[in-house]
Amino acid sequence: VYPVGGIGDRIWNDLDGDGRQDAGEVGVAGVKVLLVDASGATVGTTVTDSAGLWSFTGIPTGSYEVRVVLSSLPAGFIITGAANGCACGTDRDSDADPTSGIITGILVRSGEVNTTFDVGVRLAAPVLNPSSGRMALRFSTGRSCPACRTRRAVRHRAG
Repeated sequence: VYPVGGIGDRIWNDLDGDGRQDAGEVGVAGVKVLLVDASGATVGTTVTDSAGLWSFTGIPTGSYEVRVVLSSLPAGFIITGAANGCACGTDRDSDADPTSGIITGILVRSGEVNTTFDVGVRLAAPVLNPSSGRMALRFSTGRSCPACRTRRAVRHRAG
């Protein structure tokens, strides 16, 4: 019996913003990832490698969340939604909340290593608001998910 387990996977450049890893969408290096236990304490810190991979091993069994440190994303990047807001349950979709960068509800089981926790990121395009003269970052996650026919949109304002 193993009293510990592990988790991990990949942060990738979601070029089309659909929340799914597609051919040609490469990993993003240098993104800081935190492991937080059920009490809210940070119990692990790592940084993605050149392929965008991250992992935590030797974790005691229990409930956790993973937090992507948004300030460590490349300049101008934001997190894409989870396969356009649907819980399609695939290993190749974005799992983090697009606003907070948090993946909740992770259960580490004894002797298991779960490498299905992915995060898509995308460069947000600035758009000038003619009425205010301010730049706004507008981003739509793109196509709607065929499983649940939803579309997600995220807006951030600058200035």
